[in-house]
Order: sequence, then C-alpha cells, then structure tokens
Amino acid sequence: MEIEIIAIGEEIVSGAVVNTNGAFLSRALGLEGWKVVRQTAVSDDPDRLKRAVESALKESDLVITTGGLGPTLDDRTRETLCEIFQTELALNLEVLSRLKTRYGDHVSVEDQARVPRSAHIFPNPIGTASGLLFERGGKTLIALPGVPLEMQTLFTQEVLPYLRKRYASVQRYKEVIHFCLLTESMLDPFLRELQEKSPLLDIGIYPEYGQLTIVLASLHVEMVRAAKEQLVNLFPTHYFKGERIEMAIHAWMLEHCKTLALAESCTGGAMAARFTALAGASDYFLGSLVVYSAAWKQKLLGVHALDNGAVSEQTALEMCEGLFKTTKADYALALTGVAGPTGGSAECPVGTVYLAFGERGMRPQLIHSVFKGDRAKIIQLATTHSLASFYRFLAY
Repeated sequence: MEIEIIAIGEEIVSGAVVNTNGAFLSRALGLEGWKVVRQTAVSDDPDRLKRAVESALKESDLVITTGGLGPTLDDRTRETLCEIFQTELALNLEVLSRLKTRYGDHVSVEDQARVPRSAHIFPNPIGTASGLLFERGGKTLIALPGVPLEMQTLFTQEVLPYLRKRYASVQRYKEVIHFCLLTESMLDPFLRELQEKSPLLDIGIYPEYGQLTIVLASLHVEMVRAAKEQLVNLFPTHYFKGERIEMAIHAWMLEHCKTLALAESCTGGAMAARFTALAGASDYFLGSLVVYSAAWKQKLLGVHALDNGAVSEQTALEMCEGLFKTTKADYALALTGVAGPTGGSAECPVGTVYLAFGERGMRPQLIHSVFKGDRAKIIQLATTHSLASFYRFLAY
C-alpha cells in the first residue's frame, strides 16, 4: 500500500507553522509497515486543493489530509471533498448531540456538525472537527484536523485501529533502538556496513536534539535481532530503553528507590517539565529550583562564586552542592548557561552551558558545552544533553 500525506493551510505553505503532522504520520505509519511515498503542502484555495487531492488519489492507495476542517472562513476542506466525492454537507444529529454535550450551544457547534453525507465519521475526542473517511474506486481518503494534539489523538484512537483492520500491514519484525549523545555522522559508517551485509534489512534514522532513534525492520526476525545486538554493543553506554531519555532516568530512579532534585537557570524549568510529564514521577522527583537571577542563586542555593560570573564552572558546582544542603535528594543536577541571543561574550559565548551533577556524599561531576542555534534550540539541546549525561552517569 502506498500512502500520500497532504498538509492543508496557508500557514503551512508560507512556513509560518512547521508541518509536524506529516512527520508524526509518516513515522506512525512506517512503524506499521506501510510506506509513505509523498508528502505535499497546499493552500486553502479550493481549486489548488482539489487538484492536489485528485492527483494524490491517482498515485496512491491511501491519502491522508490534515487541516482545513474547522469553522473559520479559510477552512474549506469539507466543501472541496464534497465536490470531489460528489456528495453534500448535511447536519449529522449524532455529531451535533456529541458536540452540544461537550461545548453547549456554541456558535460553531452546528457548523462543525455539518459533515459530508457519504463520509464515515471518526469522532474527535478532544476537539470539534470530526475525522472523515471517503472511498472511491478502491482508493481511500482520510481527512484529519490540523491541530497537532487533536490530529494525533484522533489518529491513534480512531484511525489507526481502522487501518489495521482495513489494510494488512506487512508482517515485518521491528526493533526501535534509542541512543543518546550520538549523531548521525557518528553512526552512519556502521549503518552503511550493516546495510551492505544485510540488504533485506530496512533501516530508519530519526535524529533529534541529543537523541537518535534507529528503526530496524525485516521479514527475517533473526536478522533484526542480530543487527540490534551489533549496534548496541558498538555504543553500549549511549543506549537507553524508553522513547525519551527522561523515561530511562525515570525507570532507574523508581527501580533503585532514589530521589532527585534539580536547579535550573537558562533552561527555566524545561528539565523539570520533562519529568513531571511522566506519571509516577512524584515517587522520586522532589522538584526544581529555577534560580534565574544571581540573587536567587545566592539566596536559595548559597552560591558564592558569582565573582566568576553567573555562568561558570564554580557556579554550577555550588548550585549542585546547594541542592544537597537544601533538600534531602539522593541525586542532584544543576545547570547554568547563556541561551541568547544576548548576554554572551568572547569568554562566555551564547550557547555556553555548565552542568554539574552527582550523588550525595560525592563531589559533583562537571560538563562544559557550547551549543549552536537560536534560543529555543539551545534550551532544548541543553535540556536533552544534560539529562543524557546524567543518565549515563547513573547507568554506566
């Protein structure tokens, strides 16, 4: 089965909004053994949208669109799909009742309950725009809302179970391997060698800031297992279990019945947010002190090294030591840095980060890094790299 994904909306085409929906769908479908052959983006203009959908239906077995299903003037996907599939919008009383129960008599409820008469409806559990399914000449089109959280929830809860029943996935064996603090370039020579030795092995690479995910898939189970073992043995201290590095720390803390406290400056609570997003984190995570100012570093953590600057080795070390003095945590992790775009200097450029972490009763370890990018990227890199460094300290 060949699949095409179409992102609809002027905001996508203009670059004002990044098309994260396409990445999510491609990865989710790929893990099921289905192949996405093309992704496109098109504006809300009905004529352009119609041409894009008609073209996709000629080329692919399944077309998935995201966006354009809302109640505003620029949301024209429903009308365009009605024209393509020769049907009309009609008030769906079941959808109307469900929306009124959730939102009351809001002005947009009746509009959102008007859906193409011939479409199968996927109920949206957290939004107003229903998912729509059309079939024609052996081809299928599924229209999903563009809001990422709505799209992901609707796809996972409603669409994916339908697709599993409707289309037989290729029964391939898959292994998903997660590495931290590895780059594509570091792993690429080994993956090329692996591909040459095992041409029937499919290898997918999904890089993120500070984390790298490898997906191995094949009809041959032993081939996948052997490839995974080889990769893990090549980089044993970079390998972790769980989709994200904080999940690996989470599991370790729970298993060993230890507690953790954080002190954050330039990350502004981003590290803490990664832990508090996980159910059960309260069993070990005591909290995070966001000591953004020099005054708070002194008052809450007893930092005295500010003569060297708020961003320095000694400041990070004293922040970490201060956590042990002010909390009962078994482990502490402290970070200070310059996220930019201002505040840097020749001695301490934008992107400079000092990380100190350790176990109670031991001298903290220190890591100095300089990250490149804008403010958001530097914060994300600092957060993931810090958590990854801490996990490697715990596990290895």
